[in-house]
Amino acid sequence: MRKLLSILMLLAMMVSNWYHNVMKLLYNWYIVQAGAIDPEARKPLFDDKLMGQLIRFVSSHEVGHTLGLCHNFGSSNTVPVEKLRDKAWVEANGHTSSIMDYARFNYVAQPEDNISYAGIFPRIGIYDEWGIDWGYPWLPQYNTPEAEEPYLNKWIIEKLKEDKRYTFGTETD
Repeated sequence: MRKLLSILMLLAMMVSNWYHNVMKLLYNWYIVQAGAIDPEARKPLFDDKLMGQLIRFVSSHEVGHTLGLCHNFGSSNTVPVEKLRDKAWVEANGHTSSIMDYARFNYVAQPEDNISYAGIFPRIGIYDEWGIDWGYPWLPQYNTPEAEEPYLNKWIIEKLKEDKRYTFGTETD
């Protein structure tokens, strides 16, 4: 699934627009939000490896839009604050369940937590993978979108019972 999503995101990126000064924006976000935990964030100029990782995060978010994903501001609410400093948990699960959130970087983590980029950077999360599954299912047993609706609604309810990280919330929810 992750490989398919990566391919779809790469294809979608070819048709998306790009903000002309995104590198300056990324520099400002990262130095402010990760400067305490990443010595690389305290430099006047980021090296290509770090800037490449930052661009990968933003491009993944933007490609999510081209695939139909909306901002999911509810996803960061699903991660308990104490987990944001739990190295093993946050590196395995991310600090938010959706790259479509505006959580940006894990600014709760502290230097003594020794959290790597895997727990600092946003990434394609559990919600994003399921959102693509939900938005693009192969359901030949249903003839119309209206016929699919009860099944898809039931699927949402089941996923939320399974794990609250499947929560979706917009800025108006």
